[in-house]
Amino acid sequence: VENCETPLLRPTYYIPNVPYSTVMIVLPASVERSRTVKPVPIGSSAGYTGRMCTFVAFDSEDDPAIASIDVQILGRSLCRSVLRVAIPEEQACFDDSSEPSSITEDDYGGPILCDGTVIGIMIDYQMTARTPRVPQLMSNFTMFDQLPDPGSLLYQAAVRR
Repeated sequence: VENCETPLLRPTYYIPNVPYSTVMIVLPASVERSRTVKPVPIGSSAGYTGRMCTFVAFDSEDDPAIASIDVQILGRSLCRSVLRVAIPEEQACFDDSSEPSSITEDDYGGPILCDGTVIGIMIDYQMTARTPRVPQLMSNFTMFDQLPDPGSLLYQAAVRR
């Protein structure tokens, strides 16, 4: 987003937090719709606890390919008991259902889609030695005071890993 001397891109939406912050950048670029590129509605994560959804992100730091994995949305109480941290109301957790876990430090973070609706965005990477599959923190899109035009958020169909 920025280098040490000059900001390269200014965030469109910014939510400061400790120990991390959430930044969303909306680029004013025209995109041609196709079979794999289409508008995606934005919704709340409420009501999706226990459901299987899809996490979409770049495959790795040096690979520009889009990849996806199946994730399960977890309730806040289960999140708290496993991560041993307080989970704010505007956050939820998800569990990577792949074996072994395919969410790595290379993942940049990205949207979580349930039934074709973006319900949140991964914003933090957690690691514990006690469990082989570790819940990941997710920020609910409804925490943003102003949402971008849902038509400007485009989802490119992910290629399965």
